Amino acid sequence: MYRNLGNPALNVPEHWHYVSFGLSDLYGDNRVHEFTGTDGPSGFGFELTFRLKRETGESAPPTWPAELMQGLARYVFQSENTFCSGDHVSWHSPLDNSESRIQHMLLTEDPQMQPVQTPFGLVNFLQIVGVCTEELHAAQQWNGQGILELLRTVPVAGGPWLITDMRRGETIFEIDPHLQERVDKGIETDGSNLSGVSAKCAWDDLSRPPEDDEDSRSICIGTQPRRLSGKDTEQIRETLRRGLEINSKPVLPPINTQRQNGLNYDRAPGRLLHGRHFTYKSITGDTAITFVSTGVEGAFATEEHPYAAHGPWLQVRASPPPPPSSSFYLLPFQFLQKTIRVQVSLAYKSYNKAMYPAAASLTINT
Repeated sequence: MYRNLGNPALNVPEHWHYVSFGLSDLYGDNRVHEFTGTDGPSGFGFELTFRLKRETGESAPPTWPAELMQGLARYVFQSENTFCSGDHVSWHSPLDNSESRIQHMLLTEDPQMQPVQTPFGLVNFLQIVGVCTEELHAAQQWNGQGILELLRTVPVAGGPWLITDMRRGETIFEIDPHLQERVDKGIETDGSNLSGVSAKCAWDDLSRPPEDDEDSRSICIGTQPRRLSGKDTEQIRETLRRGLEINSKPVLPPINTQRQNGLNYDRAPGRLLHGRHFTYKSITGDTAITFVSTGVEGAFATEEHPYAAHGPWLQVRASPPPPPSSSFYLLPFQFLQKTIRVQVSLAYKSYNKAMYPAAASLTINT
């Protein structure tokens, strides 16, 4: 952490600049990270940075950003999930444990620190940007990069170098109401690029009894394994980036189509309405639940079998109606259910408090 003088010519003020080390490979001897060669990523392939507005009279940088970055690093090491530019982190608590409205984070490329090729692989530098709840929701419904670009246009909300000001009391939409129109237009035109989140989730195939006392859910079709292979795990991670690709297509027994329940869902409309998919990946195991729409290539859930399983990976075929003109945020989806129970709790871990504050909840239960 050090004092950054900024760039007066670009209207970038002085600030504190924090840079992590250890997410990338520092040694190249397999002590912490598996060394895979110089052509690939070094360790996890990135380090975190953070820029905090320097308050008048401050002679030393506050230490809470370092603790925040350590919490994110623990998540990466424990889950082996990595961050990318445009990602968001739902924190649900002021980043500095104050009364601030800055309670969540977006991630982007650091404007000063370019990727570095090291003897142990490539390292990118991802900057943490503190945002308000309303800005997080806009990023989820549209995309993180779009909101980051809007933040760059508002000096008090970050400016060109996206400096976090924990004393900021207004969202960018309160500062400039026209920015909300740009977000709404982006959602309507582009949809959402949020293709998945880590969550507490579980599902059951209720059409079959457990195979034994220890089998609490009949999730396996034929001889498929209960644990995902490394290939399948990587495949699910790729669904967070692009379409579904899988050749094996085992399906669950047909669902009785006479019973329907409605579901209000606040993240998927911007995905499913644009022919995309949305995935919940369990933070505690191999379970994954992917909602797919008609236009998703490679999906193994079909119109005939709207629920399909590949080991612990469940796909649900959804056919949403046209969105109501008054709302793009909440949209009812009809899911057929008789032999399947899907239960998803959108609970994002607050690593600084070891809690799971609920962001939203989704339950499909007969």
